[in-house]
Amino acid sequence: MSELFSPQEAEGLRLFFGEGQCTDCHNGPLFTNGSFHNIGLPLPEGSKFDQGRSQATMQVVEDMFNCLGEFSDASEEACVELRFIKLEGEELVGAFKVPGLRNIAETAPYMHNGIFPDLEAVIRHYNHAPPAFPGHSDLVPLAFTEEQSAALKAFLLTLSAPPDAPPELLRPPEGME
Repeated sequence: MSELFSPQEAEGLRLFFGEGQCTDCHNGPLFTNGSFHNIGLPLPEGSKFDQGRSQATMQVVEDMFNCLGEFSDASEEACVELRFIKLEGEELVGAFKVPGLRNIAETAPYMHNGIFPDLEAVIRHYNHAPPAFPGHSDLVPLAFTEEQSAALKAFLLTLSAPPDAPPELLRPPEGME
């Protein structure tokens, strides 16, 4: 592993897959399980609470353009997810989709509401895991030391890389520049 990762990055990898339990939510090739969680995010100044999945599921069900809506030509069997979508429950309040971590260095500000300007702020949030309001938080405080937090950040930065493709495939099509 020393050829691929620095000692600090390797320690971050160990923390990510070990005591940090990050892979409970951030796993697979895109480092997301695609589920929804409330992690007790603070509200941006002057904003009101976003209900998250609890409000979004109702909007999807009520949308006339969903796969069961009047404008859909999908069969009812093709809409299994919509027919059995969970519409109620405390775990839906304030829950947002777990983001993938690929190219994380390029996606600041972080979280659905852009509340954290950098990875250090994200890691601090996970370190303290404040209670959610309303709803319940799915986080348990990491309580990492500064060195452990820096190691986790170093590992997360390894998930970003330039595209591995020939330059001609990365140019916009003719007339689209």
